[in-house]
Amino acid sequence: MGENSGDGGKKVDDNNSNSEKKVDLVFFLGSNDNPGNVITPIQLRGLNYDEWSRAIRTSLQAKRKYGFVEGKIPKPTTPEKLEDWKAVQSMLIAWLLNTIEPSLRSTLSYYDDAESLWTHLKQRFCVVNGARICQLKASLGECKQGKGEEVSAYFGRLSRIWDELVTYVKKPTCKCEGCICDINKQVTDLSAEDYLHHFLMGLDGAYAIIRSNLLSQDPLPNIDQAYQRVIQDERLRQGEYSIQQNRDNVMAFKVAPDTRGKSKLVDNSDKFCTHCNREGHDERTCFQIHGFPEWWGDRPRGGRGSGRGGATTGRDTTGRSGGRGRGTYNAPARANKATTSSRSIGGNSGQSHAPPHSSEAAGISGITPAQWQQILDALNISKTKDRLHGPDDEDVDWSR
Repeated sequence: MGENSGDGGKKVDDNNSNSEKKVDLVFFLGSNDNPGNVITPIQLRGLNYDEWSRAIRTSLQAKRKYGFVEGKIPKPTTPEKLEDWKAVQSMLIAWLLNTIEPSLRSTLSYYDDAESLWTHLKQRFCVVNGARICQLKASLGECKQGKGEEVSAYFGRLSRIWDELVTYVKKPTCKCEGCICDINKQVTDLSAEDYLHHFLMGLDGAYAIIRSNLLSQDPLPNIDQAYQRVIQDERLRQGEYSIQQNRDNVMAFKVAPDTRGKSKLVDNSDKFCTHCNREGHDERTCFQIHGFPEWWGDRPRGGRGSGRGGATTGRDTTGRSGGRGRGTYNAPARANKATTSSRSIGGNSGQSHAPPHSSEAAGISGITPAQWQQILDALNISKTKDRLHGPDDEDVDWSR
């Protein structure tokens, strides 16, 4: 019997020591815990009490100190534990005050324990705002994914509205502890289903297929599963768009026409250049004034053309005609022909050329009548060729 009683006494001592260890952990303050710490970056400004209280609760629970502000850890009676209790209370009051906006902190009274300060803040700022609830519900209904907006950005906007609304709307809970239908879980599931519906219905029309597939599942997926499915669909769409964009760029490169050296077909028949005496352009686009382009090649560049009246003015002595014509031809022979005709017939270059008299040949020094006849024969051959293939672009008269 004595041994049994001794064993029982040992167990009691062990239980007491375990209880003391638990109490010691609650009162423990680490070397990094000091009154100047800011345990949460969220400051209490008045209207954000729910957000602030959640952040404070999370931080204090991580330090095993939330029981002090709830009043679950009573004031010890032993002197040694009482000092630890007071130290923790002072530390908690400093932490709470550090997270309150200075303008509000100056209006607070002095409190000796954290529970009294916590209760005062709750009674002062935790007020259900009916107008804010209506505003949040309206914003929740209007929250839609914008054109080209990423799903993550849209989901972030929706989550912020939903989380704030949840802090204002209190869900009913069963407190009798005799409910066997698990009403708390049913209420939570209904709220999660409502959240899922808002998310899916706010998606862009491009996600209509994935939205229909998710809503047709029974049971419905939770919000995290639905978000993951939509994100996967978005990534597939982005990959397909990138491939199609690259394909379009390649096709555009293949079919791009080579427009170098080409110009639009414009009717320039009414234009006349006074510099080169040619039709089809004016001084603003005359190559002889502004320079010839690279695609002009080896075509003739010098001299002046004939005017509109049919008179031909001086060409250069190199045998090339100016202007924008194609190919080459016997320009010097035509010039001599026109000049001789002007002297013999009065300047009408369109009339036929008769055999020259000795007086006409005498007007040109160094040319005998036989040589003059050879020149005229060569002109007749050139004229015949012109009739076969038509005049060049340099010729202003196609009626010859």
